[in-house]
Amino acid sequence: MQGSKVVSKSALKVYVRMHDGARLVGAFYLAPGERLQDIMNDDRSFIPLYLDDTKENNPVVMISKRYVSQVEEIKDSRDNSSTTTNTNRPMNFTLADEQNSPDSLKKLELE
Repeated sequence: MQGSKVVSKSALKVYVRMHDGARLVGAFYLAPGERLQDIMNDDRSFIPLYLDDTKENNPVVMISKRYVSQVEEIKDSRDNSSTTTNTNRPMNFTLADEQNSPDSLKKLELE
């Protein structure tokens, strides 16, 4: 993809409690130097959570930050090589060139 940029991100395993009491366990992917509070306080209304579900191949859900009541980092979760779940491996994201994109949303491609 012309004009694209590859960003390597690392998994941060988290426990998320939603406003309605629903509980989710999964991973947020953070860029180098990015912190959990950075993604919780950025301008996006929705953030992708990669669910830690062994029955499926790590489904992604978009959660509304408006309805999140608590997010807690699960200790020793930053790309721990002793675990084998897919949420603990680094991922590369390709960000599409916004100026050449036909729609107003940024496109993310998992590599």
